[in-house]
Amino acid sequence: MKKIFLVIFSLLFVFVLTACEKIGQNEFNQARVEGTLGAFSLKAPTNNGSVKTIPTFEWNASENAETYILEVASSTEFNQQEDAIYVKKAGISETSFKLFSNLKYKNYTYYWRVTAVNKGSKKVCNEVFSFFYEANLDEEIEYTIEHADEWEVHKDGSPVNVSIDSTNFFGNDKKALKIDFTHEIMNASNDITHDGWAVVTHHQEEEMYGVDAFYFEFYYSGQDSSIWFRCVDEDNEYYNAEIKVANNTKQQVIIKFDDFTLRTKGGTPIVNQKFDYNMIKYVELVFEKTFGDGTCYVSNIKAINFDKYRYMFIDELDFNEIDSDDILTENYDFEKDYSDDGKSFTMSYGGSIGGYGFTKFNINKFVEAKDAVKVKVEYTGTSSARMLLRVIEEDKDRWVYKQDLSALPEDGYIVIPIQAFTLSEYNGNGAREFYFIKQIQFGIEGVYQTGSLTFSNLEFVNVRDEVDNLYKASVGDDGLIENFNNYKANAELYYKWIISNSNKDEAIATNKTYQMGNNNLCGELTYKSDMFGAQYGLQFDKVDKGYTSISFKALDKSVLYIPDGVNRFSHLTDANAVLAIYIITEENQFKYVDQHLEGEWTSYVVPFSEFKVIEGEENAVLKSEDILGFGIELSYYYYLSDKKADPVYTSNNHVYFDDIYFTKETEASKTSVYKKITTDPTTQISMIDDFNDYETSDNVMDVWSIGGSDNYSALTLESNGEGNNCLKMQYKGNSESVSYVMPTIFAAGSTGKAIVFDLKGDGKNNTFYINIFVNIGGSNLKLRYYFTGVTDEWKRYTIGFENFEVVEGSPATFTLSSKNVPNIQKI
Repeated sequence: MKKIFLVIFSLLFVFVLTACEKIGQNEFNQARVEGTLGAFSLKAPTNNGSVKTIPTFEWNASENAETYILEVASSTEFNQQEDAIYVKKAGISETSFKLFSNLKYKNYTYYWRVTAVNKGSKKVCNEVFSFFYEANLDEEIEYTIEHADEWEVHKDGSPVNVSIDSTNFFGNDKKALKIDFTHEIMNASNDITHDGWAVVTHHQEEEMYGVDAFYFEFYYSGQDSSIWFRCVDEDNEYYNAEIKVANNTKQQVIIKFDDFTLRTKGGTPIVNQKFDYNMIKYVELVFEKTFGDGTCYVSNIKAINFDKYRYMFIDELDFNEIDSDDILTENYDFEKDYSDDGKSFTMSYGGSIGGYGFTKFNINKFVEAKDAVKVKVEYTGTSSARMLLRVIEEDKDRWVYKQDLSALPEDGYIVIPIQAFTLSEYNGNGAREFYFIKQIQFGIEGVYQTGSLTFSNLEFVNVRDEVDNLYKASVGDDGLIENFNNYKANAELYYKWIISNSNKDEAIATNKTYQMGNNNLCGELTYKSDMFGAQYGLQFDKVDKGYTSISFKALDKSVLYIPDGVNRFSHLTDANAVLAIYIITEENQFKYVDQHLEGEWTSYVVPFSEFKVIEGEENAVLKSEDILGFGIELSYYYYLSDKKADPVYTSNNHVYFDDIYFTKETEASKTSVYKKITTDPTTQISMIDDFNDYETSDNVMDVWSIGGSDNYSALTLESNGEGNNCLKMQYKGNSESVSYVMPTIFAAGSTGKAIVFDLKGDGKNNTFYINIFVNIGGSNLKLRYYFTGVTDEWKRYTIGFENFEVVEGSPATFTLSSKNVPNIQKI
């Protein structure tokens, strides 16, 4: 009926535009004037004119008119529709009228018309005028920071202290709002997932015309909080955008209105689900999970015209725009060549590169809301090397992405999701915040020959715009969900896996160190403790194979945090992740929770009967044919001995997964894959491997793995000539080093002061390394002892822990000791 009415109304409107006719006879019983209504015309505002304030409407008189009707609308249909303006004023006795109703939209064209009325008839003027309601285009609108009482702390949030800082903290000759946090007082439920919420509100109503972004200067020093800038628009809907915090760093923040999303919760109104930013009623700073002490400063808040600040942003890298003083090198002075258009850069190297090198470009630019880096990579020389792309963020955290040159796509273009970059140097808060880029570094490693590496057309993009078949997975005929063997580069994992960002430490990669067989890969999933769970998911077409369970192998390498000074967590024996598994169907969501994963490779079988419904029909049954998705969630929360939560936010906790299958088993099980290495109480020796338990080389490769090029590396089981087995390790001179690795799983309480082994060389004066990898407090360290001139006769070596030096990781002064043996991850 509504559609029919609109069609009739439109036809009627077309008719009255062509002539003034009598309509609606006998509708005005109280009119005192009769007779035929005369023709009349509109005067002001003039047709197609422009006004900056709501105008006074004027028209010529119509003979015999008693009153007039004025209509103003944002549409020539002159009726009320969604998001439309329609104002109607009747009974006007004069030939002018000052409209006081709010015309919601500025910089907008409006239409107006007048109808003359008397007792006998109505007559619509044969003219419809339009005018442009022009806004006063303020390029910057400042939000005042003068008095502390202008900023209100939410009564239901965590306690914070608000004051005004007049010390010129940011060097901008402006006052700053200072917000101080104290150590979190837990709520009555002791639920740390809901504590640490604080809101500071500034009530300043502003019309927003000529501006399309917010700018402010910002500093935060404290725990790993999520911080949001939130606005309440004209119809009282809440919209917010996350502030990308560079911890302990004075930073500038620019957020476009288009980047704000609806954040209306808890009974607050949902009206049109549109950010009506033409009128902002008030702004807020929202802090989530602000545990611990900390301070925040905010200054120079203003709404701006983004185009005026676009020069501060980078979309594509132009090498010609970078001053020569802003180009640095590391470990090798490459010969550098740039294309005429500035989009391509080639770094050439000789045979004395020493394994790796970087060329570094100072950028100091913002990046708009993008989630990936796209670049074309070409090379000459060996394909066994790896290209490296490093990014230095505003807080000086350094992130790196590595990819084998042999794994480059045919066209050379790679799309690297930001989450695929891993932390290589910790200087700030250890969170991926590719919001402000201080420096981009181009590098190569694993090369000892001549060649070149060319990077072209680097730009910041969104993965959804670049990758086909994004987030599409499939289940194999044998029920295989994932075994991580088919990825050539870590970026590819992010095209398939759906990953959350609420944990702040989510990252997924393939790993060869902890794999369970030769040339096999496992998956490395990362999470941060005392945050919302890190979630990793796959979606696929329906599975219809009659499966009744899910099986997988997992190894938890989370590290128990030991604070400086008094150990608040001495009552804890481990900090292994709590695992949750989700299975999604079209109608329901099911969840299984394991209390803690094991610190050694363990095989799990979980029947569908163990899953509980968390969304959907309460009594739904999980059936194989209904499954559309699978997910993993990892979390760990620290509690004191009195069960009180005490967040510590440890980073880079890793859990390794492999061989994830849907299966037809019906009984739950948990089975250790490998034996633990224990210390003999009598000899105080921890036997790592003596090779006599292996029957074939294939058996060896179930435990040991090979690093380096597969073209010349090999590991085989041989006889040492004295009735015992040994390992034969192959290498190639003047080529990249090869490595042979055994993951080590030491039982708690294992001790030791040295590593002992028998070694026989080939007499070719090779260099032999012993690398020991240790994880301490979430930091991965590589310690090394090396020597040359290994003889061609069997010889026993004993190397005390004190002789190993840190070659990768921090702290560089770390000394391996007897008590650290359980922290050794591989040798």
